[in-house]
Parts: sequence; C-alpha cells; structure tokens
Amino acid sequence: MYRSVICASFLALLLNACSSGPYGGEVVEQAKPGGKIAFDLVQIDDGVVKTLEAQHPPPFATRFKEYIPAPDLKIATGDIVGITVWESADNGLFGNSLTELSFPAGSAARALTGGSAASALAGVPSSPGGLTVSPNLMALLFGATGAAGGLSSSQTSGLDALSTSGGGSALGGGSQTGNNNSSPTNRPSLGMTGLSSSDSASTSSLGGFTSNSGGASGQRGQDLGKLLDVASQSGRPGTRIPDQQVGTDGAISIPFIGRVNVAGRTPTEVEKSIEAGLRGKALDPQVLVVDKKSVANTVSVAGEVVGGARIPLSPGGDRLLQVIAEAGGAKAPPHETFVRLSRGDVTATVSLATLVSDPSQDIYAEPGDVLTLVRRPQIFSVFGATGKNTVVTFNSDKLPLSDALAKAGGLNDDKADPRAVFLFRYEPESVVRALGQPMATDAPAGISPVAYRLDLMDAKSYLLAKRFAVHDQDVIYVANARAQAVYQAFTALSQVVGPVETGFLTCYYAANC
Repeated sequence: MYRSVICASFLALLLNACSSGPYGGEVVEQAKPGGKIAFDLVQIDDGVVKTLEAQHPPPFATRFKEYIPAPDLKIATGDIVGITVWESADNGLFGNSLTELSFPAGSAARALTGGSAASALAGVPSSPGGLTVSPNLMALLFGATGAAGGLSSSQTSGLDALSTSGGGSALGGGSQTGNNNSSPTNRPSLGMTGLSSSDSASTSSLGGFTSNSGGASGQRGQDLGKLLDVASQSGRPGTRIPDQQVGTDGAISIPFIGRVNVAGRTPTEVEKSIEAGLRGKALDPQVLVVDKKSVANTVSVAGEVVGGARIPLSPGGDRLLQVIAEAGGAKAPPHETFVRLSRGDVTATVSLATLVSDPSQDIYAEPGDVLTLVRRPQIFSVFGATGKNTVVTFNSDKLPLSDALAKAGGLNDDKADPRAVFLFRYEPESVVRALGQPMATDAPAGISPVAYRLDLMDAKSYLLAKRFAVHDQDVIYVANARAQAVYQAFTALSQVVGPVETGFLTCYYAANC
C-alpha cells in the first residue's frame, strides 16, 4: 500500500517536471510537420541582420500623390469673404458712403461718455451714407466742423437743446440742469430719446450702450452703431462691403456689378475681376479681398491624444507636424502615438516618432485631410526559461533583442538552453523572399510566420542581438535545456524519498535509544 502511494506520488511529480514548453530540437522539428511548412526557421547571423536592416516599410509619402501647396489658397464655397473698395476721389461711384466721412478725434468717445455737443455741423452731410441721423447725434459724433454746406437750418435748430440743457433730454432721456462739465455721476447715459423729443422710450442694448428701440428710434440706434463702428477707424478707409458667405453657386454679390464668381479662385484673382467690373463706373477702383474664414482650406485633427480641431492652412502650406502642433500637440509619448492620415480614398498610418526622426515622411497637409492621432503602446511577449514570463511594453520606438531579453529578467541559469532562443513574428512576403525562405503552407495572404533562432553560446550572438530589432507583437521563447528534465526528476524524487528516509532514520535511532 505504502509502496503504491510512493510510486504514484513520484510519477505525478515527474510528469509535472516534464510539462514545460518544447525543447529547442522539438521547435525545429515542428517547423515542417508532415512535409508542410508551418513556419520558416532562420538562424540569426550577420547576413540575416544585414538583410533585415535593409528592409524598410514603404515610405509614408509614397502612399499618397505628391502634393505641393499653392502659394495662395483658393476661395471655396462656404467661405466668409470680406471686400473693401477704394476710389481715387470722394465724388466717385460710391459717393458719400459712411466710410468716406472724416471723423474728428474723440468723436466715438464723446458719444459713449455723453460729452457736450457743438452748436453747428457745417460741412457734415445731413444723411451720411444714406442714414437718417438726428442733428443731436451728429453733433456728438462730429463736433463743429466750421465748413460750409452742412446740416439744414431745420436740422441744426435742435442743437440748442444740447447747449442749454447740458444734453440731458437729448442724451439721457431725462432733465438735467447745470453746465456741460457735470460729474460722471450726473453725466447722462447715451440714450436715443435725445434724437427726437417725441420718440418713445423702449430700452434695448446696442453695442454695449443703452438705446431706445421701437419706431424710428430703433432705426436710429442701428445707425448709431454703424457710425461708431466707422468712427473708431483711422485714416481714410475704403468702402467696406458687408462680409458674405460664398453661395452654393460659388459667387458673391458686389454693388454695381452683380454676382461675381469667386469659388476656385485666389483672392488676387477675385480682386482683379472686381476692379475690371467697376472700371468705367468707379474712379480708378482699388479692391482688397480677404478670405476671412475658410472651411475648405482646413485640416481636421482628432483622436484620443490631441484636442480635436479644424486647423486652417497657411498660404504656402503646412506640414503634418505643424498641423499637429497647431492643434495642441500630442499628449502621449511619440513612440506610442500613431498618426493616421485619410486623404480621399487612401488611409495610411505612421508613428509620430517616425515623423519626427525622418523629415522626408513629414509631408504637406492637403485641404480636406483628416488626421487621427491614436495611442497604441507597442508590446512583446516572453515565455519559457526566463526570469519572468510577461508582456513587456516598449519604452522607445526602437528596441533590440538584447534589451528585450534583459527586460524579461534574462535567461534562467538553472533551466534555459542558451542555444535555443527563438523570436516568432509574421513577416511580409518581401522580407521572406529576401531571406531566401519559402512562404508557409497555410500563411495568410502577403505575410508568413518566421521563427528566428539565436545561439547565445556563441559570443558573437550578443553583438547580433544588439542589432536585431524587436517589433510590436513579437513573441520571444527560451527553451529549457535537455538536462533540465533529469534535474527536475531528481528534485521530484528527493521530495518523495527525502521524508521517507528521514522517517526511517528517526525510527531507527529511536529504537536503538
């Protein structure tokens, strides 16, 4: 009975000791089972390392047609376009437009702070730019010009209220006594009730100051906003045509010309077209066209490691790294960040570390491109007689086999067969052919499994391991030594025989005692 128990225990321990992975010789035999090729077995030597070093993936740039950015971006449908027109004289086609007027210094400030008004507005048009504005408001904006040909007598008669009452009813909508140098607390607010004594008082906000809306006063409030906008300019500005969005027909509207096609044309080309349309109508017209907001000339940047944004491209072009930087930059290490570029019906991926280290890969971004930044840590797995069996993450974009083994704790001196260090990976067909190996029998299209073998009993192999690059998803396996089975068997036997021998000796000496 005791003999059966001892034999069964010994057998179980012996089987457990022999239950590790395949030996090096068994890996070699399993490469070609039954005449088929399960995987190619390649001994790592200097020639193999040189062959692998010469193999490079297709350059990122070759996946896309060469794009050379134009020196000037073109306007597209949906863009917001601003246009300004200058003429050589004041009495041109656009006449006394609002922006043709000359504003004395401090006009806008007086209007905003409720300062005193002048008693005359000679030389200032009664309806600047076709706007209907009361003389009180004109006084605040323009002050006394001293020129002839100003407002009519019926318009200037209302200015007496400003000089006699301190601008109370004219500016604030309420009575105020005293002179015009009143304290800030008594200074009237800029209301629209002063524009006409009969205006109703329905208050609204206009450009950061209070005005009365409703009826004619509401329109005068809008006019005031336009006047203040222009009064803040310096010099002699041109006639600004309101910003327009390019319509679905690819055109915008220009006074005295009509619809002008702008889509697919540069701002310079549009300027010449508008000038040609105004020639013979305006006095030596000069046009400036600005593409203020372009939707088409942008690149979309998205992903988990970058702030999503639509980045406008600069004239002359921006490269991928410049676009990424404009979007806020990647928030993950370069060797863990991959850039996926989608252009038309082509999508390709390259690591951010490659874009940084190889300038030829950093191609120009094209309008309409989509950049997606993805964080994907690279890993390799280690099995067999090493210090630890684990999954290891790369800490750089390049990792040699020597460093990979060191990260796994090196070879186990009591178990490992230094002649049987294997690295398994799928290689492209081009690499397999360059190594002079056949494709595996049941290999997926375009790739084939390869097992690289390293003999660490050869001192030169340590230098080769320093040059042999580990790739993402590689599997490293270190086989046990053949003698390890005998060692484990004796260890198992000692675990069974040792206690029996100890008990026998104890009983023997106890009986003699």
